[in-house]
Amino acid sequence: MRSRYKHFHDQSPYFITCTTVNWIPVFTSRARFDMIVECLQFLRSIEYIHNNPVRRGYVDEPAHWIYSSARNYLNDDHSVLLIDTMELW
Repeated sequence: MRSRYKHFHDQSPYFITCTTVNWIPVFTSRARFDMIVECLQFLRSIEYIHNNPVRRGYVDEPAHWIYSSARNYLNDDHSVLLIDTMELW
């Protein structure tokens, strides 16, 4: 094993091989490609908006900004804003 990899448990496996079953060719259709790109751009926009108060130095965490929907996504807190959240990951 290379020195940059750390193996902490001698009795457990340290190498895993994954196999793809029923591969879906996502990027072969232009419509699917556009949909994925739009979703990623939407997520980047949400992240950008949530981090604006942090970049300005108003708060330390996006969820600390009282009128931010980051509170909904991170803490499932709907006390200020009632929005339909989506699972990000």
